[in-house]
Amino acid sequence: MRRDGLRSIIFQPRAWGYDPEEVEAYLSRVADSLDAGHGVPRPPRFLPTSGKNMYDVEGVDWFLNRLQSRAKSLVGKPGEPWSWPVANYSVWPSNDPPPTSYYEVKSYLAREYDEEWRRFPDLPGTHLLWTATGLDRRELQTPSGDVIAIITQRLGRSGPYGVSRVETQNGRHEVRRLGTRRDREPGCELVDTSGRVLLRLTGRNVLWRAQAKILSWPQGILRFPVRGSRRSNGVMTAAIWGSGWRIAKFRPQTRPPGVAAILMPPPIDVVVHPTIALSPQVVAMAAMTAPFVRTFFDVPWSRTEIVA
Repeated sequence: MRRDGLRSIIFQPRAWGYDPEEVEAYLSRVADSLDAGHGVPRPPRFLPTSGKNMYDVEGVDWFLNRLQSRAKSLVGKPGEPWSWPVANYSVWPSNDPPPTSYYEVKSYLAREYDEEWRRFPDLPGTHLLWTATGLDRRELQTPSGDVIAIITQRLGRSGPYGVSRVETQNGRHEVRRLGTRRDREPGCELVDTSGRVLLRLTGRNVLWRAQAKILSWPQGILRFPVRGSRRSNGVMTAAIWGSGWRIAKFRPQTRPPGVAAILMPPPIDVVVHPTIALSPQVVAMAAMTAPFVRTFFDVPWSRTEIVA
């Protein structure tokens, strides 16, 4: 990756994020170092702040993570959708004139998000459906309708931290809450009948921040970045922080009309990477974390959705 390639990287503009001048200054240092035959210098600690057209925090973080790993392609390979970015950054087409405004960047990224959302059913892998079948019941189903997980939700509580029990083919697992409801970063554990911890989940995806993570994953910390400008084109990826190894992807369906749609959340499409087996841990992870793709766009304690 040379200077021209780094200059083509674009990030989703936000009202809160990293200072573009600081990020661009670091990328210029990286280009100078690579041109001189050296490695990628350690990035400074960027501090998010409010302002006009700041750079998306997760977009920058995941791009720099891939840059540090010296990946051959920073934005993935054409025709290999599992290698594409998991957060809100991309590369501006080399044949097009450079963008002259943040509006052009937002429009280009939105078209890319829309296309990725539409092509979700074509992703290779094991396709599943997360769906609500009652006020307090959610199911993870195969395309043939077989139920591989049942999620019991506490009445009046939504999202992963409202789950009380997950039943898979491997047995029943209870959710044990960590900390209190007032904690800024909540946590919970999914344990089996012997008390063995299957998953340890902490953090939230909300207000454009993908801070949810599973700390007990065998290959490292499993995080859930979301790529999209609104709920109707958002795609979430369960990916290992550091290696970027993808485990699964999630796409919220559009809300159908009717009273039931108001009382229960719309379905979420799930696809597990073709090299990943449907182990009890993978099934439980998909069953519990699927709603994070929707809450990413939410204002806490409100039904309001934020749109870029």
